[in-house]
Amino acid sequence: MRQEDRSSLMSEDLAGLFRGELRFDAVAKAAYASDGSLYEVTPLGVAAPLDRDDLTVLCRYASEHKIPLVPRGAGSGVAGEALGEGLIVDLSRHLTAVEAVGESSVRVQSGVVLADLNRAIRATGRYFPPDPSNVLVTTIGGMLARDSAGSHSIEIGTTRDWVQSLEVVLASGASFEARSTPLTEINSAVPGRPTLSAPEAAILPQLAWLLRENADLIVKWQPATLKVNRCGYRLRDVLDRDVLNVPQVLVGSEGTLGFFSSATLRTRPLPLGRAVVLLEFKALEPATTAVTLCQKESLAACDLLDRRLLGLSREVDRYFETLISPDAEAVLILEWTTSSPQSALAAARNCLANLRDQAVNCRVLIETTDETDMARVWSLAQRVVPLLNQIKGNARPVPIVEDIAVPPAALHEFLLDAQRVLQEYEITASMYAHAAAGQIHLRPFLSLEVS
Repeated sequence: MRQEDRSSLMSEDLAGLFRGELRFDAVAKAAYASDGSLYEVTPLGVAAPLDRDDLTVLCRYASEHKIPLVPRGAGSGVAGEALGEGLIVDLSRHLTAVEAVGESSVRVQSGVVLADLNRAIRATGRYFPPDPSNVLVTTIGGMLARDSAGSHSIEIGTTRDWVQSLEVVLASGASFEARSTPLTEINSAVPGRPTLSAPEAAILPQLAWLLRENADLIVKWQPATLKVNRCGYRLRDVLDRDVLNVPQVLVGSEGTLGFFSSATLRTRPLPLGRAVVLLEFKALEPATTAVTLCQKESLAACDLLDRRLLGLSREVDRYFETLISPDAEAVLILEWTTSSPQSALAAARNCLANLRDQAVNCRVLIETTDETDMARVWSLAQRVVPLLNQIKGNARPVPIVEDIAVPPAALHEFLLDAQRVLQEYEITASMYAHAAAGQIHLRPFLSLEVS
């Protein structure tokens, strides 16, 4: 069947059933053919469901007619996760409600933007902690799909660590509330135990068996030292003694196991005390050495930016132009959170004293507990990294090896080896890392022109 005929048939079949927008025009398909990556795939069309019921209708129809569905949030991912030849399902258009705010949790739909969520609950004195760099656009659904981390992941972990339950719509259109479920409850033969929903009864016993049978393999290939994972499903700790943590396997699955229509997320009290330090280095090696030493100082965050990003920062902001030396090879942004600004500053100064004792060659550019100054320091990464996409010329920074994850203890060795490889092949690259967590964004400057 021609694509045009298929689109027309879908529109007719779903009329009166699907209440959201359904578009197959050239403009819509062009708009959704690209995302934050370098890839481009023209979809069959675009659907924007109004709610969970709409999503159920769409999934059931797509399952019956063998139509691939591609979940999409903000489309800010750099690995092409939001692209496909099937029907793009835009969850950011209508599923944008903060449904309930509790004492230590919040119920949100998947299209809520992270920055909007934290503004909505700030008056309660709490926030949702994971902090990927694109907080102003990234949606909760996208964070759940990718198990987003961020600058503070060494202290607060990743998105999966803050999920209480998920409302999941499966490809068949069936739905259930994914939650941590005792194995005794999964065994429906136990008298007096609550019964599972039909989807849970079909899935959970098999999932528990698979995890139990492959426990040794999971421990071997997903070691606890690896803080971030973007390679396959994160299975470690899903089966924890007598409990099956179902949301843990769903978070990070990138839309391959089901749609997330809403989620109950744990929140955290806003930090009472923070201190931020900005350090400048004349070479990469002492910067990575400093990361290793600072990891012993109860850091909340530790980000590393290389000289190419620093060059961009000096171009876009007069403040950074006067602050950062033209010959700086790297900077570290360090943060501590404690019970008071005074104790946070004391922790920062203790770390700086340790660096001096170890003869680490660096210069302190900023040492502050002032909220405005701290926000300005963190804007360094938030403002500059997106500018990589605007660099002109034949050779441009290409996101083809994004989200490299290494054990934090191996970061120093990895970065020096990577630098040697790039030098050997005479390739320039930009590098931004959540260094203490071992998460690296490395973009080589390559020409994609066909000669």
